[in-house]
Amino acid sequence: MISNSKAYRQIKAFRNVKAAQSKSIKARVLDWSKDGKKKDENGNIMPKEYLRKREIELNGVAYTVPAGTNPDQIMISKNMSDTELIGYMESITNKEENIKENDPPDYALLGNWDTKRQQWHNSDINYPDGWRTPIYPGGKSDVTSSALGKKPNIQMIRQWVEDVKLAGKSQSELDREYNGMYNQMEQTEPWSKEKMDRLVNSIAFVVARKIWYVGRKPSGMSDIEWDRDTKHMRPDEGTYSMGKKGQKYGYTQISTYVGYHHVPENFHNKYIESEYVYSSGEPVTEGIEE
Repeated sequence: MISNSKAYRQIKAFRNVKAAQSKSIKARVLDWSKDGKKKDENGNIMPKEYLRKREIELNGVAYTVPAGTNPDQIMISKNMSDTELIGYMESITNKEENIKENDPPDYALLGNWDTKRQQWHNSDINYPDGWRTPIYPGGKSDVTSSALGKKPNIQMIRQWVEDVKLAGKSQSELDREYNGMYNQMEQTEPWSKEKMDRLVNSIAFVVARKIWYVGRKPSGMSDIEWDRDTKHMRPDEGTYSMGKKGQKYGYTQISTYVGYHHVPENFHNKYIESEYVYSSGEPVTEGIEE
């Protein structure tokens, strides 16, 4: 096969995606047919495929930069190879720290909250031991199970968000979390207890929703291994019902003109698309603040 042919470059792009994913770097092959010039079967110009938030592109592959890193800060030189970029991406990815901050440990998903002592039972376990239990999609008991189980306990996850994920963050860090959650550039109202509660509730909701759809891998498995072994277990879209909890945790109705029923329970959900590869340490997607 000619090394500069389109077919060769596409095959190479798929290989680079696999290489990135093996290092827990999210990557996808761009749709090369969507270049803003080609027409579909009806003669209409197909829109160009744009990079998503926190993505950079090299040789037809879109790589997602780690949370907290500005894509504009990553300089891609003209002669940079795919291997060099993947190596650099791996060097700036603190996977263990991301998992500890973003993936609830076993005690927050399976343990109990001690109301008298105001702490988790067995909460002094560190990574990787505290993340060794597989939490399967759909609340299933094992990889052969077909029956859906219980949904994640959102109250326990909320407690973890408040006590661990957001604990000790500065006001500027909380502002970034809030703006990222609601996909906004800046806030139009001062910080308040109500805003803090709204942020905690929304994070708890999207974390619980991710665990319902794709589970949470144990520390002894790679992302790709977990994706391969549990992808068939994912419940159908829409099964993480909004209901009253969704109204409380998923988003807040600010405008009287927008009802809860106008927003699907899977808003901004990317976790059950066919192209999705499980990524530990990144359970939080955008929420909606109407």
